Amino acid sequence: DSPDPVSLPIPISHLAHRYFLYSPPNIAYLRRHHNVCGVLIGSLPQVPSQNVFMGLPLELMPEEARVLVERGVAYIVDDVAAHREGLEKLKTADGAERRREYMRLLRDVGRKDAEEVMRKKEEVRRGALERAAKKRAEQQKKNGEDVGAEQRVEGGDAQDVDDGTELFSQRSGSVASRPSIPTESYNFITPTSSSPLFDVPPSSECASTSPAAIPVPDSYPLFAHLHANGYFLFPGMRFGCNYVAYPGDPLRFHSHFLSRGVKWN
Repeated sequence: DSPDPVSLPIPISHLAHRYFLYSPPNIAYLRRHHNVCGVLIGSLPQVPSQNVFMGLPLELMPEEARVLVERGVAYIVDDVAAHREGLEKLKTADGAERRREYMRLLRDVGRKDAEEVMRKKEEVRRGALERAAKKRAEQQKKNGEDVGAEQRVEGGDAQDVDDGTELFSQRSGSVASRPSIPTESYNFITPTSSSPLFDVPPSSECASTSPAAIPVPDSYPLFAHLHANGYFLFPGMRFGCNYVAYPGDPLRFHSHFLSRGVKWN
């Protein structure tokens, strides 16, 4: 089972003729129990300029969305209508209180993060000061030994002091100590998804459980047949087919079939 609880049926956001999932627990559940992987299309917060590894949201093929609705595992949510409905709820008394609670939560999290940053900076500062003090003490001790050697030279013991050593000692004593302060990097975790202000499902005006509301291509019977037999299916456009079929999770198996529908049912 997925580490976080999943409430069925799962909402699939419908936006601009595309189907999206935003919840990591829901995505993990569908991959483990219903052979639906989808394609990650979002940029990663820490490295937004690269396009090799992607993050949330997860985009589903219309075929994947329809087969999930047919099984009663998911339902379709009109993302625009649900967003407007949520904003309207914020204007009510209950919505205003939820919004204030949400803002208090954000302030608490921000304050704790700021305190943690200051604590780490203070630790770095104290460590740098301790290292600098230790280095100064070692330098002072070394300078004292150099002064003693010079006095012995002036007292007639020059024959016991090597010229190279004396030159090195005088030069090292004239160099000012510069403690190096290390620069440390801080790693923070940016949440992969936000928490909704309202934990209630959208109204019936924004949601649909009708599979017929999801238009699918003529190759859908082929998709449904392979999916019912346990295959994981990915878009196959790059290979000149409709679907790339895997006998198990694509992280563990190579694809077995390049599938192409010919409008046979």
